[in-house]
Amino acid sequence: MELNVDVILASSPEDIKNTGITELVHKITLAQAKHVVMSPKEIDKFMQTVFNRIKQMRDEELKTKFGKQEIEEEKEKEINPMSTIKKDTIICLECGGKFKTLSAAHLATHGLTHDEYREKWGFPKRFPLVSKSYLNKLSEYAKRQRIPGTRRFISLH
Repeated sequence: MELNVDVILASSPEDIKNTGITELVHKITLAQAKHVVMSPKEIDKFMQTVFNRIKQMRDEELKTKFGKQEIEEEKEKEINPMSTIKKDTIICLECGGKFKTLSAAHLATHGLTHDEYREKWGFPKRFPLVSKSYLNKLSEYAKRQRIPGTRRFISLH
């Protein structure tokens, strides 16, 4: 892919705003590689540095342009809620805490109910807010107790 460095330098701020950080890092790295010979390790470090700096600059711009609420809303858009569910933990998207289950008591500390939390973070309506291993334990217990499967959850697998 041929990259014209002048195109990057001549891009308007609006064009840059509409470009994703990863794409900008890619373009900047290609432009740099045209002028400096770099090893794969140096390229990787350069890309990480550029990515972190662009992200930091974007966050600083958001802080000056908007209030705290708008910044939080922007960050919410970047998070995939399903990535917070791990084998032995679920990560609370409000505080970053790790739990086996997000209890009503914990969510109340954030002023949320289970339904409000699911809606805010984009989880399906009846999605279990528990770790994968804990959900398996609950399922096994229900099977042993012969509890009918009247309430169906979305599978985590």
